[in-house]
Amino acid sequence: MPRRRRKSVVCANCQYRFDGIDNYCPNCGQENHSHHAPIKHLTIELIEGLTHFDTKFFNTTKALLTKPGQLTADYIVDRRARYVPPIRLYIFASFVFFLSLPLFSDSSPRRASIGSTSVQSSPPNSGNLKVQFFNETLIQDTFVHDLAGRTDLSDALVDSLVEAKAPDRSWLIKLGLKQSIRLELGMITKADLEHAFTKNSGIALFILMPIFALILKLFYIRRKRLYIDHLIFSLHLHGFAFVLLTVTSLLFKLLGSEGLVLLLLLAPIVYGPLALHRVYGGKPLGTFVKSIFIFPLYGVCLLGGLLITLLASLITL
Repeated sequence: MPRRRRKSVVCANCQYRFDGIDNYCPNCGQENHSHHAPIKHLTIELIEGLTHFDTKFFNTTKALLTKPGQLTADYIVDRRARYVPPIRLYIFASFVFFLSLPLFSDSSPRRASIGSTSVQSSPPNSGNLKVQFFNETLIQDTFVHDLAGRTDLSDALVDSLVEAKAPDRSWLIKLGLKQSIRLELGMITKADLEHAFTKNSGIALFILMPIFALILKLFYIRRKRLYIDHLIFSLHLHGFAFVLLTVTSLLFKLLGSEGLVLLLLLAPIVYGPLALHRVYGGKPLGTFVKSIFIFPLYGVCLLGGLLITLLASLITL
């Protein structure tokens, strides 16, 4: 529903004189629409604005879920007015997913105060982060036994003991030992690790998204497409992934059906090639062959990104 504008003859911002049909001032860009009106008219405008947004939202959601690649195909040929912009869709879908994660995870015990007489807020072996390299588990259990009940617990104390008793270990194993000991003693909790990983995952995925667009650019280099076209496809595909993960987690929480969850998680195997074919065209067999290389290659990048994210989360705890 088009908004009914209350136009002026002269722009209130720069005094440019309109010719009677301008919706925006060609001189300064201000909208030719007065907001001085009775509350009744402003209420109607608000309803119209919300309805317009809802229409865009439902059009976008319908196309995203039922027509793989349609959003990108329409956006590339400038049919954009009926859809939510790609970057806004990605931000909204990722925000909802990360916001809903605490609802789907088990509650964890609260962190104990470092240096307190008791560290019972995290029961022994609750949410273990065991380091299984060589005999590190034995070292870890020895540390936990020696430190349990001490009143001078601190990060510096754990660090110094690890450095003293495992001097020949790599920095990565030392890091794992330190954090797993802190976890066992209740100095940190599983919830802390999940929070750090979730926060860093959002950043990692935002960085990986243009990498996926670059992979598409390389595989479809003969199509002479602009990089922005591949980036739009990447935004839409990642938006679909966040929606799918959110719905899958919700259904698993409500129904507890692992079979349904597995079926939904396999959906990208079908969705990806269909989206590629709709956006880039070509023969279906050729698209399928390319998808065999594109998605596993990005999967390797995704796995590497998540491992780096986990490492960054351990470092910052």
